[in-house]
Amino acid sequence: MSRCPDCGCELPDSQTLCTACYDARYALVGQPKRSRSFRERLTGRNVLLFLGMFGVGFLEFRFDTGDYFPFNLFLSYRYHLMPTKTAVLTAFVFASIAFYVESSRQK
Repeated sequence: MSRCPDCGCELPDSQTLCTACYDARYALVGQPKRSRSFRERLTGRNVLLFLGMFGVGFLEFRFDTGDYFPFNLFLSYRYHLMPTKTAVLTAFVFASIAFYVESSRQK
């Protein structure tokens, strides 16, 4: 006869958990987790990530950054630069997506 690892009672045949321990252990398995509020997601790391992504995104979309950084040596094309309002909105959307993805990760 085997014994239940949680309560120590004797189990018939090849059972590994008694009914009471099984019900107690797996009662919360099917329940959905509560999502975190915006205030819980608003941490220093996430705010810095948002500001950094917004700043880099705005600079990349608004200005020709290939002239300032040496990693664009072999590409000599010019791309159309966005107007300021469009660059701000696009950078805001990308930074918001990065904030949401980073704050949704399990820790």
